[in-house]
Amino acid sequence: MQFVRDLTMPHRNGSVNLFFMTALLERSMWKYKSSHAYRVLLLDAGHLGQTFHLVCTALSLAPFTSAALDGEAIEQELGLDPAAEVALYAAATGHVSRPADDSFT
Repeated sequence: MQFVRDLTMPHRNGSVNLFFMTALLERSMWKYKSSHAYRVLLLDAGHLGQTFHLVCTALSLAPFTSAALDGEAIEQELGLDPAAEVALYAAATGHVSRPADDSFT
């Protein structure tokens, strides 16, 4: 099943781990009573994605993040109630590809 729409990106080839960031809407709506709550969720997902990139890079891994998701498929596969919890962001990591002649330095 294809969850992330831009799987053709070279970064995704050979991914070892795939993480989905989801949000429980009610936990944000109690604080922000308007559409601003959703914007804050997206900002938080972006901050978490940036931290993911920094940690993966420090560990010599190849990070990839995307919000181009098939949210319905992810929610169904994970058993989420889309009225209460939604998929926001995907993060994947793999090993850095090296050329066969090891000339990459």
